[in-house]
Amino acid sequence: EYQTLLRLSKPIMRRFIVFIRFSGMRPGEIRGLIWTHIKSQAKKIVIEEHKTSGKTKIPRRIPINHVMAKMLLWLRRENPGSSKHVFLNSFGRPWTCRVITKKFEDIRKKSDMPPDVTCHKGRHMFATRAIMNDVDIASLMEILGHAKLATTQRYLHLAGKVDHLNDAMEKAIRPGERNPLS
Repeated sequence: EYQTLLRLSKPIMRRFIVFIRFSGMRPGEIRGLIWTHIKSQAKKIVIEEHKTSGKTKIPRRIPINHVMAKMLLWLRRENPGSSKHVFLNSFGRPWTCRVITKKFEDIRKKSDMPPDVTCHKGRHMFATRAIMNDVDIASLMEILGHAKLATTQRYLHLAGKVDHLNDAMEKAIRPGERNPLS
């Protein structure tokens, strides 16, 4: 589905989709992302006002990985210097929720994808991949900006992933430094 979304999207929308997938950020956070949120020296994005700021009372800090860094550099170079927003539509203005939703609906209709394919799915894909790559749940909780661990634990739904379970089984029986039963 991800590849289909990319294939059927115009480049300007494709960048938005890729950023969701590789940042784990909420679509609304990306839509509202402004250049002052990006702390290049610290390699992170800091958003003061966000979905859980009322609960946590702390800014949302998103580490910048190499994919995000390359895209942000490209966007900085290509965007009009006067724009404070990072992601702009074809008119040079920030995206609206309505337009993003409409673009996803159009792509779904073209490709006969199910209705559950939404722009938020890239965030789920990021979280699922993180779990499958052994990112610990506490770190993932912070990266995703969840206020409660239970919210992050929803991504532990990998029971049907045979390869992941096989890897987990092998890890479970690896000899440790010291066997407590001997």
